Amino acid sequence: MVVAGTYHVTKKAHAKVLLHAAKYSTEPVFGVLLGSLGKDGRMLVQDAVPLFHSHFLLTPAFQTGMDQVEMYAKQIGLVIAGAYAANELNMNTGVEPAVAKASSQIDNHLGGGSLLLVSYIYSSGTWKELPASQLTKDDGLLGHATDLIKSRAYETLYDLDNHLEDISLNWLKNDALPI
Repeated sequence: MVVAGTYHVTKKAHAKVLLHAAKYSTEPVFGVLLGSLGKDGRMLVQDAVPLFHSHFLLTPAFQTGMDQVEMYAKQIGLVIAGAYAANELNMNTGVEPAVAKASSQIDNHLGGGSLLLVSYIYSSGTWKELPASQLTKDDGLLGHATDLIKSRAYETLYDLDNHLEDISLNWLKNDALPI
């Protein structure tokens, strides 16, 4: 079971989430957060794997993607810590039904886990605002992500949707990213 009381987000994970949202700024995006649970109960979110920038609840694609992410996480010694989502409109800070359904599937599969969306968290079957005291981040996180977006690094970020169109694109590792 992966349930954390607090979260610490690294530059790498944060940058991938923002680059995914920047690359598809007019579409909703969804991905998975990978991390490790410390002995102190804090989840260290170390990486993000972009899944979709389209209608991602095509069940076979979602399930296949989640299976691959779970295997990849095990290979690199991490666990699925939750998911992330960004809506296509900045003013829309609510949770879209498709995102809620996908998050619920992840929560049920993991027996815990979380979805980070702006300042809300889905955990153990309920949505709640994430108190600032529960989220810490690496120093210089926003500046780092801003520099990557300005340099158009998002052009080398791929998600499962991209991989389904061109199987040569490595959506799990995204090795070409300058992070």
